Amino acid sequence: MQCLYFGETNSRYRIRQIGRLTPLVEDALVRVGLAAFGPLMCRQEVLEHIHDGKMHFAAVLGDEVVGFAFSKMVENALYMSGEAVMPEHQGNRLHTHLSLARLVSAESYEKVSVRTQNPRIEHSLRKALEMKGKGNFSVKRTRIDGMYGRRLSIQDYRCPSEELNRIYAELDAERGDAYFVEFCL
Repeated sequence: MQCLYFGETNSRYRIRQIGRLTPLVEDALVRVGLAAFGPLMCRQEVLEHIHDGKMHFAAVLGDEVVGFAFSKMVENALYMSGEAVMPEHQGNRLHTHLSLARLVSAESYEKVSVRTQNPRIEHSLRKALEMKGKGNFSVKRTRIDGMYGRRLSIQDYRCPSEELNRIYAELDAERGDAYFVEFCL
């Protein structure tokens, strides 16, 4: 895995681009996904997220994978297709740096999009866009009722932005509501 380091994350962690999805790498990513989402997501669902992405990144502490992020290009947009960080490693800006790795590694794009129930994901993506020098963006947020058909995680997520927390609190997570968030650059 190629090492990408962006300097502001806790220096114990490294962000690495994954070149090949071997069974060993897949198992490490699945372990992270199952820990992050809890018992509401199964191995097969995590694998589907892994294989939906075309660019794969891992947050690594020593030899242990503690987070992942996937993305792909869809027309002129970079779609953030999956992301998770082990609960005990959350709060170390890994979501932001995994988002930044995807932004830096992608080819040209006019939009960045994500589908999520979690305000931390949108907050981290906003921070990563600012770090990349693309802080002048507009946001289009579309609510998708019942998108997932259920809550994805047992955790109730909150981020540092009270405005985003208020917006995401409007979702019925039990029903599986989500937002499709599009950043127009």
